Formats: sequence, structure tokens, C-alpha cells
Amino acid sequence: MWQSSSVKVSGNQSKDNGFSGQNYPGWCNKDADTAQNAQVQTLSIEERKKLLATFYKAWTTDVPVIPLFSNTTVTVARVGLKNWKPGPTSASPDTWNAWEWELTK
Repeated sequence: MWQSSSVKVSGNQSKDNGFSGQNYPGWCNKDADTAQNAQVQTLSIEERKKLLATFYKAWTTDVPVIPLFSNTTVTVARVGLKNWKPGPTSASPDTWNAWEWELTK
């Protein structure tokens, strides 16, 4: 996610962030980091909405990137497979909701 801890160092992942992260432009914003870290630690939907609003206000104020496209993923399921749905994010595996699947044919 867009956090300072996900900034890549010199174009490479660093040991400091566990060799992970997709914050390629290197956007750093203390308010956004605080809100993002807090929202993943609360179960309250209302509190998460407030924290995410704070995060996205910082993101839209700073405009670290201007998305020009969305990566497309193509997946295929056989006829008769009920309840198969594409993942909610581009990083979701195709089996994210496998417990809901049902084979009718």
C-alpha cells in the first residue's frame, strides 16, 4: 500500500521493509502512514471509514501518481461452476472465495 515503509530504495526493495512494497514513486506522508497503520488494526467499520478518509485526503492532496490504466487479468472458469467471482484486488488469488464454489454439471 502507499506507505513510507513500502518505499523502494534506489529502485530495489530494501532489507528495512522486508524486501516488499509497491510504493515505487517514494511517496511519504506522515498523516497517511498514521491513518493507514491505524485502520488495519481496528475492527470498527465506522472508525476504518474515518481513517481511510484521512488517508485518501492526503493521497488526493499530494497526488503522488496519476493512474493512467489498470492492469487487466484474464481468468477462466468451466461451465457449471457457480459462485466463482474475480478477486476483489489485483493481488487476490483466483481461489479467494473457493469455499463458496459449487459444481452443478
